[in-house]
Amino acid sequence: MAMNILYYIIILFISASAFAVLSKKITYIISALGSVWLIYLAISGSLSDYAFLPYFLLLSSIVWLSASVYSIGYDHYGRRLASTFALTIASMLLILVSRDALSFLIGWEGMTIASFLAISARKDSMRAAYVFLAFGELSTMLLMLSFALALGTTHSIFFSAWKGSNMWDIIFLFALFGFAVKMAVFPFHIWLPPAHSTAPSNMSALLSAVLTLMGVYGIVMMLSIQVPSVWVSAVMLVLGGITAAIGSLHAATSEKVKELPAYSTIENDGIIFVLLGAYIIAVYHHNSVLSAFTMLTVLFYAFFHSISKALLFFTAGLVEKFSPNLNELKDVKLSDISVTSGYIAALSLAAIPPLPGFIAEWMALEALFQSFEIPSVKYKILIVSVGAVVALAAGIATISMTKMISYSFKRSTGRKISMVDAGMLILLSVILIISVFPQSLIDFVSQPVYSLTGVNPVVSLIGGALAIPKGFLILSGEKFGGMSPTFVFVFLIVLVSLLYGISKRKVRYTEAWAGGGEGGNYNSLSYSMILRYTLKGFYRTREEGCRVIWGDIFEKGYVVTAKSIRYASNIFRLYLMNGNIGVYILYIVTAMFLTILYVTGGFPYVH
Repeated sequence: MAMNILYYIIILFISASAFAVLSKKITYIISALGSVWLIYLAISGSLSDYAFLPYFLLLSSIVWLSASVYSIGYDHYGRRLASTFALTIASMLLILVSRDALSFLIGWEGMTIASFLAISARKDSMRAAYVFLAFGELSTMLLMLSFALALGTTHSIFFSAWKGSNMWDIIFLFALFGFAVKMAVFPFHIWLPPAHSTAPSNMSALLSAVLTLMGVYGIVMMLSIQVPSVWVSAVMLVLGGITAAIGSLHAATSEKVKELPAYSTIENDGIIFVLLGAYIIAVYHHNSVLSAFTMLTVLFYAFFHSISKALLFFTAGLVEKFSPNLNELKDVKLSDISVTSGYIAALSLAAIPPLPGFIAEWMALEALFQSFEIPSVKYKILIVSVGAVVALAAGIATISMTKMISYSFKRSTGRKISMVDAGMLILLSVILIISVFPQSLIDFVSQPVYSLTGVNPVVSLIGGALAIPKGFLILSGEKFGGMSPTFVFVFLIVLVSLLYGISKRKVRYTEAWAGGGEGGNYNSLSYSMILRYTLKGFYRTREEGCRVIWGDIFEKGYVVTAKSIRYASNIFRLYLMNGNIGVYILYIVTAMFLTILYVTGGFPYVH
């Protein structure tokens, strides 16, 4: 019955898309109501028989609700954006409720096409939209190959019938790369920054928070069917580690308001990809507690990233109206809610305690630095090495987020409260609640983790110690560490209150430090210049006149490849279609001759 209701809600979102012809606001209001309905279904327990569906449905619906409310006050792009916004949500919901390959692919392709149309709603975004579409079709093609192999070996399109396939490693690998494209995992990451930074901000939030989440859902779904051989995990750890490093380094040096959080998404997705690989290793070595903790970390990390990144893109969308470049922002007027939202989202992504980002980073490092639990020496070395890269990426992320705060959200306030603030307030409230009571989220995801690993996180991973009551201390086993975000929050509140009480509260003014230069203006370009010069090879940093130029070396590789293919195709075209009728007749005669040889058995291999 509950599943039937979900299909009715898909129809509701499609109807909302059609209502955009009459009014954009009607579309967004219907989308918001549909999202509230989905949140109720997710937390009511009526979908408890469907393992991971309630979790991903709740997380996605929270973002959809906030984005719908935000869009009421934000959308100034016309009816097309509102229509494609609702269609994108309908397609994502179809992906989540699909139990067979056909409906899943319909939802996947629908999500790609609808998102493409939404991105191209901005006049200056056509190139980014087509790059997004190209990688989206690559993702669909890889999934079609995977699902076709599964159909061929099991003779069923239903996911539940795929368990035990004798080609599962290959099936899983094709699907893995298909989902990796949507998660912007290296080497498929170059589509994400231009697409997310040029899309309207309500769509940027959907793309970064939910579209990439669909890739996570896809991998978790495949793992729930059957876990592949352990060598697949090595591929995931290496690619995920590279992705996290690339994302964090480019986020730290980005000078665009929306490109910076886009690169941050690449970093976060890379870490999730690493954790999924670590889960496979734990399962392979029959360590149920470690596998349960790692999967719990995947789900907690995905929740933190989706909520925090959507909120950051909402705020960045308001800042972008004043200038798309951090270095050029001067008089930005934001409401108090907008400024607070920007601060909290960025601080969470910088892993500042006790915000969810800190909890997620702590859990990720706890999961990765348990190499002593793995019997295989080579996998011990691999996990520790990738864990070090993840820790480095998390540290560099602090640079990018502090730059985002310093040059985007510290400006003067003055904008009146509007619907965009209401949308942001939803996500802000969720972040603060999870900061103080993370065990509530852990309790919610305990059932899907238990169904996959046989270990209940609430029983095995949540406890108490000394003065901390049971249920408020996150434990990862006897050999692991422990941490209570709730008590960290209480401690910080008390500490700040005491410092404020004993201080003289006298404001002291000093001259601005300009990094050794004159004028007292240390801008965002200077903030991360040391990275650009110390890693010249990675950034391709060079000086031209009075300018410093840098870029993505991997994007350059795609450009060179594309130009080479275009050059080769032009040469082939000139020889194939040169306008000479004699050459065309020669083609036809040759083709007929080869066909006759094949049909009559003239080729040896025919026998």
